Amino acid sequence: MGETSVQLPFLGKRDYLHGTTLYRHLLGLIPAQATVCFRISRIIQTNRILVVPQKGNNPHREPVAAKLNWQHGQSSGVILVFPHPPSPPVMREDYHEELVDRITLVNGKTATIAEPSPFDVVGSAVPMFKALLKAQSLTPNGGQWMFSRLDSSMAERKFQKMQLVLEDARKGLIAKSSISLDGEAFGEFYFSWASAK
Repeated sequence: MGETSVQLPFLGKRDYLHGTTLYRHLLGLIPAQATVCFRISRIIQTNRILVVPQKGNNPHREPVAAKLNWQHGQSSGVILVFPHPPSPPVMREDYHEELVDRITLVNGKTATIAEPSPFDVVGSAVPMFKALLKAQSLTPNGGQWMFSRLDSSMAERKFQKMQLVLEDARKGLIAKSSISLDGEAFGEFYFSWASAK
């Protein structure tokens, strides 16, 4: 796979590329059973990106907006993401987080859904984590929590029950939770605080 310019949809009324959208796109470029470390280092306020497989010791000079490291058996790779100028028209996709909110139970530092979710792992974990942080009074005014990193210890799969346990959090800075699917450890999930402009 070489460098590719890609246009992706925004979710709902957002004016930036949501981490779930980018993550799903990149998953389609790597082996199906790969584990990943996915990081978003800054908000991507465009619907068009440049996707670049990293080649040896030939790093790009411009700042990377997101990066996905993957491992599958003895194979591994890195994909870099750079923002490109917007490309009209902007496509939009529905993302009804309230469907997960309705089935999320928060108990202390744990959030659980124990019935089928309408979304995949990351699409479900985002609203669950928001609910968990809100219940801990870790959401200040004037900004929002944003999905910024996922380290997975198993490949994406279907699940009946998902549980997030808050491992560490600093109000208005960063928060980390573990994710388990049907009682099996899936990985670690991070949010970073983005202050309002």
